[in-house]
Amino acid sequence: MPSRRLKSQQKPDTHTDTSRLGLEEKIKLLEEALKAQRSEFEKISQSHRRLQSRNRILEKILHLHAKPERPLENLQAILDMSMELIPGEAGSILLVDPENSELYFSVASGPVAKGLKDFRVRLGEGIAGACLKTKEVIAVSDVDKDPRFHKAISKALGFTAKSLLAVPIVHRGEGLGVIEILNRKEGNHFTGAEIEAIEMLARAAGVLLGIWTSASGANFAGAGGDGTEGAIS
Repeated sequence: MPSRRLKSQQKPDTHTDTSRLGLEEKIKLLEEALKAQRSEFEKISQSHRRLQSRNRILEKILHLHAKPERPLENLQAILDMSMELIPGEAGSILLVDPENSELYFSVASGPVAKGLKDFRVRLGEGIAGACLKTKEVIAVSDVDKDPRFHKAISKALGFTAKSLLAVPIVHRGEGLGVIEILNRKEGNHFTGAEIEAIEMLARAAGVLLGIWTSASGANFAGAGGDGTEGAIS
């Protein structure tokens, strides 16, 4: 009899083990559901932030449309907004000079901007030229690996370019210029949301340039005068 009691005491509690297994599975399912909810919440938050950013850009663009007779001031404002959206070491807006088949630097920000006012780029040359020719965005995370990069200007000024985003300025199918951002400060890869925002600003620049040229009947090339400054293409 004593041996039977001992055997009975050592018998595993299958009910307890089953309950514990069921509880662990429930916890795992809850953790997976919570993870999925967090992911969905982050997507909604990102979408909301993008919408807020888009609305802020649109509000600023509306203010620019109120003064189309100030082309350089408007272009500088568009460049400032671009670099606010994508903090970079340098940035510029290049415009087409159709008489000379060149791109010239109209407005810019960066450490070597003033030194570039006399530099020009042939249409189709460099990443900016390729961007204008194809009328498509070009995002490069390492310019040294891109054969289109025009090294002569950066070498002449001692500026090291790493990453570059070029967005075409187009109005009614005509390529008018390029917005460039160089050396993204928070990593070298430009995000889709960033590119979309700069494209919006490029469209605004195209409309404003179209309004200015139509109203003045003049070629925009040379509008910068002696104050024209640039970045690097």
